[in-house]
Amino acid sequence: MKVNWFNTPAAQVFKEALSLYRRQFQAISENIANVNNPDYVRKPTDFSSTLEAAQQGSRIRTSSEKHIQSPHFYDPATVTTGDQTEKHVDLTQEMTALAENQVKYEFATRYLNRFYSGLSQAITGRTK
Repeated sequence: MKVNWFNTPAAQVFKEALSLYRRQFQAISENIANVNNPDYVRKPTDFSSTLEAAQQGSRIRTSSEKHIQSPHFYDPATVTTGDQTEKHVDLTQEMTALAENQVKYEFATRYLNRFYSGLSQAITGRTK
């Protein structure tokens, strides 16, 4: 039986999380860049279903539902004009989403760093 130590289910989930958070950074950045554009329609930044799907395929289990939560992204202010509902950008809420996303990205980065550092130490037999 071949064991792939570099691509465990937990590492795969955190790699997917980094990709997800990067895409959220891009969407939030575009929303912030267009905050003064009245014709701009806000891009959604809630990609939690993608992360939940990645987690379902892994063996990661939590002892509390609060350990890995879906993001608390907001429902932006909407303006109804005729038959269309447009979503406008609120800078304060976008900055909040940006800060929350940064914390989650840092956590995933630190987890993967420790995971691969541990593998490196096991392979080389050296500790820091």
